[in-house]
Amino acid sequence: MPPVTTSAVILRSIEYGDFDLIVTFFTQAQGKRAALAKNARKSFKRFGGALELFSKVSIVYAHGKKKGGLPLLSESNLEQHFSNIRMDIHKTALASLWAETIYSWAEEEQAQEEIFQLLIRSLENLDDEKVDRDKVNILFLLRFLALAGLTPSLDQCVLCCRSLEDWGQGGICFDHARGGIVCPKCGVCLAPGPVLSVGAVKQLLWLNKGDLAAAGRMKLSREAMDRGRDLLESFLAYHLGREPKSLRFLKDLRRRHF
Repeated sequence: MPPVTTSAVILRSIEYGDFDLIVTFFTQAQGKRAALAKNARKSFKRFGGALELFSKVSIVYAHGKKKGGLPLLSESNLEQHFSNIRMDIHKTALASLWAETIYSWAEEEQAQEEIFQLLIRSLENLDDEKVDRDKVNILFLLRFLALAGLTPSLDQCVLCCRSLEDWGQGGICFDHARGGIVCPKCGVCLAPGPVLSVGAVKQLLWLNKGDLAAAGRMKLSREAMDRGRDLLESFLAYHLGREPKSLRFLKDLRRRHF
């Protein structure tokens, strides 16, 4: 196999042996891949800072002579470091959550072009000091779930299909198992998530219709931001089958900085 040169986002690096790293990265054309970065821990000059988590890099890798072994990573050159994210612990935690989510969800060597573009745009927006980090996170989660085929049903009851517009006021139960909101007439949730108000759900739907530029102009209530975020993060964890480590850290961070 000839060497492959491509742009990628670093999803994970783990130590291997005394001097090497196994680096998992996400590309537009080939999806998630892993490669062996030999002597990456021994010599900083070999790769510099171009193997850091969620960095956008240009990499060169190729299969070695050993059949069935990992490809060998020969070059990694930094394209975008996202320095503003790294200077903010909350933003770093969010970017880490996105990277862990894609690492857990994506299959090896399966192209996910739209998810790749979503990740790049979200990191660029999160790196922008003028953009609200919570809105970026909510939009990332909404778009990721949609691209993964897991769009939560927020505009009507998942059981009777009664429109949200006909519900009146009061708390809304979101059922993880059924994938959407359940109206009061249909009973309790099987796997309940956060309880939201009708107004908060409508604001989430409103936010989901626009892009980030439009989202920046939207005035969302604190309840819509917090409960919407909690709903999407818990729904994500439900479908991953576990709560990501980065999400546990993020929740602890929010509690300590409340």
